[in-house]
Amino acid sequence: MSLTVERRPVKAEKARQEEIASNSSRIILAMYPGERVAFPLAVNGPPGHRIGIHAKEFPQSVASINITPMGSVAPFTSKIEIRANEGASPGLYYFDLWIIDQTTRRTLGTEPLGILILPRNLPRSILKHYRELRKIYRELGAQGVLWYLIAKVYKAGASFTQLKNAYKLIRGQPVRKSTLAVILRRMIRKGLIMKSEDKLYHPLVTRQEVAFSRIDRKRIRIAQPGRNVKSATKESSSTPKRNSFKEPYEAKIAFNIARKIARKHGKLAAAHFLVYSLVGARETGYLLLWFNSMFVYCEQKTGFCHYFYSELLNRYFRLLGLDQGIMYRTTVEYQKALQIANRYIRKHYGSHQAARRIHYRLKKNMYIYRKPDDEILNIEILHYEDGDIGVRVWDNKMEKAKHEENVINKPLTKKEIKPAYPYEHVYEDNEETYFH
Repeated sequence: MSLTVERRPVKAEKARQEEIASNSSRIILAMYPGERVAFPLAVNGPPGHRIGIHAKEFPQSVASINITPMGSVAPFTSKIEIRANEGASPGLYYFDLWIIDQTTRRTLGTEPLGILILPRNLPRSILKHYRELRKIYRELGAQGVLWYLIAKVYKAGASFTQLKNAYKLIRGQPVRKSTLAVILRRMIRKGLIMKSEDKLYHPLVTRQEVAFSRIDRKRIRIAQPGRNVKSATKESSSTPKRNSFKEPYEAKIAFNIARKIARKHGKLAAAHFLVYSLVGARETGYLLLWFNSMFVYCEQKTGFCHYFYSELLNRYFRLLGLDQGIMYRTTVEYQKALQIANRYIRKHYGSHQAARRIHYRLKKNMYIYRKPDDEILNIEILHYEDGDIGVRVWDNKMEKAKHEENVINKPLTKKEIKPAYPYEHVYEDNEETYFH
């Protein structure tokens, strides 16, 4: 079966803005093993420049890609054809299409994509629900996903096999029949679902807010991503390779502590614990912005901000159920969470300086990294009269806005401009103190 997906053109003059915006709306292409997907990619400029299109981090173990042409003089339209291998393992695989101005040797932008390989016994319509199901899995675990499948996807009734295959896809790892059977029995006991005489599962509770209120969030267990989930990294080919999901021991211990804090005190306190350990902020510092794999934190000691990239930390923050965007607040709730995190830092590490050592160890082993073309950024922080905060990220010359969050036309009490360096110390030798 052939599936054609129409895509909007990539406009070179808007590439930098689209590079950020497209990350939050990654296009997912659903395919069965052996199937083909084709779509056009239009490059409008700069007119007269030779433009190249390259696939980065493409999952060659499950699919092949053909780009025709891979390069030409703009404007032109290229045809992208992706074919899933016959024996492709079900799962979600990320990759990016990079648009390169070969005339000026500049990266104009990226198109973030994903290939969702479906088991042959699952309907293609699962794609419409995939993002929502992944979100539910991170927040509510197996029971949330299974209820949604029974109530929203398999409306005529779901068999055990259908639920097992769909849940395996959403979970990203195999699941035992006995484990799934136990979960379904618990849901029946809670009055969420019922099992009919023809052995199909049907919803008893049809309102989502009611169903989710019956799930004990403290008992949620989230499986770690399997090998079929690949990280989507935005980097040049000269950046060393990293295995984002092979967790270092120290980081795993810190995240397990954060999960315990989240269950007892809430996810905001857990986030602060990670800020002072894995993110590497000083005791008086704070995480200002988290967007995909990019983290921007600021220090009161110097008045400077710093930024880096980490797929590992991005995954940890998502698993805690945190929302991307501005992480800094001036509310009472924020300050209370801060105090709780400080208490746990001293309890487990003795001091904030000792806790920060994990950050530098992650950096040394490339779980935290910078990109070769990173520049010094300018961070504009807007303090509104109602206590809210807005952030705008500018380039080095402060001529082009790269990203903004919560920038609203309302009265201000203060506006700050801070530099954001793609490194922690101007003198890198200072980092050696954290290894002794």
